[in-house]
Amino acid sequence: MKTTFWLAAATATLAILPAKAGDMPPPQERVCLRVGEINDFKAPDNKTLIITDNLHKKFKVTLLAPCSGLTFRQTIGVDSPGSTRLSCMSAGDTIVTHDSGFGHLRCAVKSVEAYTPEMEKADKDAKEKAKAEKSGG
Repeated sequence: MKTTFWLAAATATLAILPAKAGDMPPPQERVCLRVGEINDFKAPDNKTLIITDNLHKKFKVTLLAPCSGLTFRQTIGVDSPGSTRLSCMSAGDTIVTHDSGFGHLRCAVKSVEAYTPEMEKADKDAKEKAKAEKSGG
């Protein structure tokens, strides 16, 4: 009985190990936009922020829902419960803006990802295409 158990345990262990190192997926780079290292931001629309940190890395922050007037804001804050200035912004954190008529507006973060040059180019091309279609050209 003990032999059967150990044989089953060994087989299960071998089954979950990759056959060779090439079978393992490449490790994903962890994206970390530190809450206290935000240098600049742009809001292309009311649901997206492009944030630049102090090291000039760009991040795309997508919100759960549109955040009223986000494209007109000059300042934003980040509420990340239980965090420090060195904590990474993540889904569930909150972008806080101030509106003179409504006070503080809170907008939940859906995702944070690196904003690659390829993404930046695709966004720029899409914006130019939309502008050309709007002008009738």
